[in-house]
Amino acid sequence: MNNILNNSTLNIVIPENVKIAESRIPRSLKQQSDLIKELRQSEILARMGNSVYLIPEHPKYKQRLLDAIVNGTLFEFRTVSGNAETLEWHFKFIKKEKGIDTNMFINVTGNVTKNDAIHRFSKVL
Repeated sequence: MNNILNNSTLNIVIPENVKIAESRIPRSLKQQSDLIKELRQSEILARMGNSVYLIPEHPKYKQRLLDAIVNGTLFEFRTVSGNAETLEWHFKFIKKEKGIDTNMFINVTGNVTKNDAIHRFSKVL
């Protein structure tokens, strides 16, 4: 694992097989918090043998903003706290905002079972 050597990010560790765009280096506590969440998700994917690149957050005009490229495929990362209904709402919102063809990695930090998640995703799709 590599450290980012920047005053605001000295405690952030970049997992192996994960690269980040230089423009992703946080300039605020909110950006640092977001980056830490995305690095946790990236680490899970990297431990599964995937190559992850957190892309720049400065999109071109009318371009959908996504978070990463995983093995050459664009992905949106989300952390969802709450129940199955909250998960369904976030899933609907992401599909509406980013497009139905968006690949997602959703980290659920609430009390949602696998069956609940599958049921809620199938309702949206």
